[in-house]
Amino acid sequence: MTIDLWFPTTIYHEDLMPSEDTKQQMLEYLGGIVSENNSYSGDNYGDYLMFDDDRFTWLNRQVSFHCREYLSHFNVDLDKIKLYASKAWPVVIQKGGKINRHTHPNSVLSVVYYPKTGNSLTGGKLKFYSPNSHRLPIHVEELNDLSYGDTHYIPEEDRLFIFPSHIEHEVETYYGNTPRYSISYDIIVTASHVKSNNEFAIIDPQRWKDIDVV
Repeated sequence: MTIDLWFPTTIYHEDLMPSEDTKQQMLEYLGGIVSENNSYSGDNYGDYLMFDDDRFTWLNRQVSFHCREYLSHFNVDLDKIKLYASKAWPVVIQKGGKINRHTHPNSVLSVVYYPKTGNSLTGGKLKFYSPNSHRLPIHVEELNDLSYGDTHYIPEEDRLFIFPSHIEHEVETYYGNTPRYSISYDIIVTASHVKSNNEFAIIDPQRWKDIDVV
């Protein structure tokens, strides 16, 4: 007997090692955010261009490197692609805060990095939902690789996650007494305009033409 497990959900994670100075500069930016809400997502307040701030130059490079590492596992020819960050924004979660279930339909890859977290007892887990919703209408006594509908990750400090933007995800309620910081990126993967391209790839925007007529 053989049971094949096809069509995996691909989630990448890696622990980064910023220098003390780089880490301090990032935390300085995040610590300056003032919000009356216990869940602050910068892209809802016009704060989505963090990649233009010099304090995040190191993180930009890390995101680029690890997105390429992620794509290499799909046998992508890395010389034929370009990566664009369309948005990068801060997320600050205070005690009792959470981020509801959602996707990022305007990007290809999603990235989240945690420069400051709580611990395994403070909640705020990153939860992913299976894109395969066609589970059998039966009761199972114990979940396994054939029946899982979601999975959780504990956000470790300095850990970076990459996943397809269409995957539904959420942040569960956080119970820590100190703010928890994360930084999210929306990444567009395009064909490189200097290499032969696959016709199904997004064309490099340098080749686009604005034809909007006012």
